[in-house]
Amino acid sequence: DAPQFKGILEYLGLCWVHEGRHYKKLIPQNPHFQKCLDDFLDSFWKFYEALKNYRRNPTSPEKNRLGNWFDELFSPTTDYYALNHQINKTAKKRTSLLLVLDRPEIPLHNNPAELDIREKVIQRKIRNCFRSIRGAHASDTFLSLLATCRKLGVSFWNYIQDRVGQTGQIPSLAQIIANAPVP
Repeated sequence: DAPQFKGILEYLGLCWVHEGRHYKKLIPQNPHFQKCLDDFLDSFWKFYEALKNYRRNPTSPEKNRLGNWFDELFSPTTDYYALNHQINKTAKKRTSLLLVLDRPEIPLHNNPAELDIREKVIQRKIRNCFRSIRGAHASDTFLSLLATCRKLGVSFWNYIQDRVGQTGQIPSLAQIIANAPVP
């Protein structure tokens, strides 16, 4: 639930994919509980699809409908205690999970952000540690530049050559971002 970002960000939208993983961890002990979980997950992912559609075409009536649907979906009504407990936990995250209703431009999941840090995790596993704090900062800087160049369609190698050679043929990444069309 990204507690490290609470109090830092003005808006904190939680990831629906991660929320769904909490339900996949449930291990029903009988067929009735399994059916309760399966039925709930079907509704969960239908709701997620409705949120994706809302992002493409946000309207006030749909916003109200989805808010009501959330309240209905995340009101525990099964006799499977573990599922009800998880539903209650999700209901408490209503504001962060439904931030998309007020800000449709935000993503519903954070998989792209997780993929961005994947290289860092792999490097950490290979190296086991850095020799110095400066080395760690340098690595972080270059990995951040690499990821940003990738997202902007800029050759990382050409960008570094441009900066080291001070040729000024490639605008700064900040300028490229500022001039990029809003998706």
